[in-house]
Amino acid sequence: MIIRCIDDMREHTKDIFRTVVSPLSSRGMLHHGRPVLMLGSCFADNIGAYLRDGLFDIEINPFGTLYNPASVAESLSRMLFAKEFDATDIVNDGHMYHSFSLHSKHSSVDPSRVIDNANAAMWRGNRILKKKDPLIVVTFGTIYVYRLLENKKIVANCHKFPASTFERQPLGVNDIVDIWCDVISRVKSVCPDAEFVFTVSPVRHRADGLHGNQLSKAALLLAVDQIVSRNECAGYFPSYEIMMDDLRDYRFYSADMCHPTETAVGYIYRIFTESYCNQQTILLADDASRLTRRLSHRPMTDDIAAHAEFHKETIRLLHELASCHTGLDSTLDRYINSSR
Repeated sequence: MIIRCIDDMREHTKDIFRTVVSPLSSRGMLHHGRPVLMLGSCFADNIGAYLRDGLFDIEINPFGTLYNPASVAESLSRMLFAKEFDATDIVNDGHMYHSFSLHSKHSSVDPSRVIDNANAAMWRGNRILKKKDPLIVVTFGTIYVYRLLENKKIVANCHKFPASTFERQPLGVNDIVDIWCDVISRVKSVCPDAEFVFTVSPVRHRADGLHGNQLSKAALLLAVDQIVSRNECAGYFPSYEIMMDDLRDYRFYSADMCHPTETAVGYIYRIFTESYCNQQTILLADDASRLTRRLSHRPMTDDIAAHAEFHKETIRLLHELASCHTGLDSTLDRYINSSR
């Protein structure tokens, strides 16, 4: 339904005076037989969720949402070389155990659970990178980082530790470029057919101040431009420009005036698929999405038997769809298991 509304919106507004961002000419780059690793800000989570519902072979932010380029690079390196977490990676705030390399969704009152969950996440990312020709989609959110005062290590998440624990500073454009050119080189040494798509999150970081947010996004755009120009395996997708220019209206922002609405995310997703997928892949993803979203359908009545039958029929239809497309069965099984 969302996708259909988005297509209708594009059709009805095509003749109105507005800046339209057209799809890129990279069709065929993304298909259901290609593994995808999505890393970075919450915008990566949003676009990744659409791809996941479309039954692409995808892992989305195994370590949780990450915002700064240095932490995203560190997470990718860790997954690439299968560096497991241990007790030295865990900290305690007096109530919970955390890792400064992970989002708080991995935190727990049990330190062993933090380690086990972190390593399971690491291996999920490693699974994608071990496959042939992975596509790695990276979304940068901000140039600002927090370093531990005790060792100057950049943290991915502060976990509400006292501000006196850290020092806050921006990464320079050259810092980001150097970090990521090195990481790309490492990935290519292990996965020679890997390709990258970089994008800059359109989510506004108002905590940095409006001017600070603009400076941050500008630095990220400059860094990505240099990264792409130095690496033939890398390209840029203009999610930031679509939000700022094509969808230049506050009605496309949620109530916090920072995050895109579901309609805006769906619109950008559609341009993303039209940029990187051929028509057959788009149609398959749309068919899959219509069915996978039935699994999250909320029963309208208390008829448990009827809802169970609806769920069973949805699973049957999904398997019927998967049986017609080579390689989709394993992706479907993972989707169903993770949805339980």
